[in-house]
This record gives sequence, C-alpha cells and structure tokens, in this order.
Amino acid sequence: MTARQSRYVSSVVIVIALLWGAWPAHGAWQEQAAIPDVPTRMKGTWILNKGLSSTPPPEPAPDKSAAGRGRQGRGAEEPKDPITNEELQLRAAVREVQPPPAMLIISTTPADVTLMAEDGARRTFTTDGKRQQVQLAPSISMFTTTTWTANGLSQNVTAGLLRLTRTWAVSDQGDRLIVTVRMDTRERGASPPVTFVYDRAR
Repeated sequence: MTARQSRYVSSVVIVIALLWGAWPAHGAWQEQAAIPDVPTRMKGTWILNKGLSSTPPPEPAPDKSAAGRGRQGRGAEEPKDPITNEELQLRAAVREVQPPPAMLIISTTPADVTLMAEDGARRTFTTDGKRQQVQLAPSISMFTTTTWTANGLSQNVTAGLLRLTRTWAVSDQGDRLIVTVRMDTRERGASPPVTFVYDRAR
C-alpha cells in the first residue's frame, strides 16, 4: 500500500468513527422516540379529581374601602359606588378559571391549544407567547400570553385589576394533569395558589 493510499484509508476510518460516535445507540434512539412531545401528552380528556384539588376561593367582592367617605351621623345611608369596568373585567376573568370544569378536553395544533369544558364552552389560545385579546363579554376582555414549557403550558392573564398566572403540567407518567392558578390584584395583593388535579379519562 502506498503512502497516499494509507492516508486515504486513515481518513475514511476517522470519518466513520466520528459518525459512529455521533449516532445514538439503538436503545437510546428507541428511548428518545418513545417520549412524545408536550402538546401530544396534553391532548385528550381529563376528569377533575375533587379529592386532590383545592377548594376555589370565593369570587372577589368589589373594593369598598372608600364607601363610607362623607358619611355623617349614625344611620346615614351608605353610598353605593358603581362597579367599575376594571372590576367587571376582574370578575369575568376569575370566572374563566374557577370553579374548574368537571371535565376538560384539550386539543392542540402547531399554533394553538383549545380547552373545552363539559358544557361545550371553549377557549383557544395561541402558543407563540404573543399578546392575545380574548373577548369575555361584549365590552369585557382579557389579555393573555401563552407558551409551551418543558412539561406543559404556561399562561399570563391581565384583566382590569387582575394579574393571573395559570400553568398546566403533565405528570411523567402522562396520566395526571396539574393546573395551578395564582391571582394578584392591585388592591388585595397576591392570593395563595390554587391547584386543580385532573386524571386522564380511561
């Protein structure tokens, strides 16, 4: 074998070795292929597990901190302040997340996720992390940003006085969905997180 042929063979052996090292082992390849992506794992029908879920807090009442201003004497009539549009937005947004639906049907596309309750009520959110306006009533809306995470979905909501975060996390086994809601209002501050647990329908 000439020196030139020897150098050629050595180069081929090096290339094959590099390719062999970069290519996953047969078992590793099967393991990677067996793990579905998050949107696929979230798809399906989920049933609320009331025994493992938090009890939703009562709906926030209108802020009446200034209701008694200007009142003179005992028995004076308390002025009735009109509910502001911001408070209406807050109430409507809270009703979007609690009480939780007894059944949740999730469908996904490359661009969005759709959540449907047992009564047919549904919301579709884009998952590109861009701000989206969601109409709750003729003059009431909320704004959301929704993105996929390593094990589920994350959403930030703003509606009037309310700042709300929702996360959906699928268990490693894929048989349980944990929905966590955190609320924060400018007047009342942050509330303790509320967790709703769903089991995959059989």
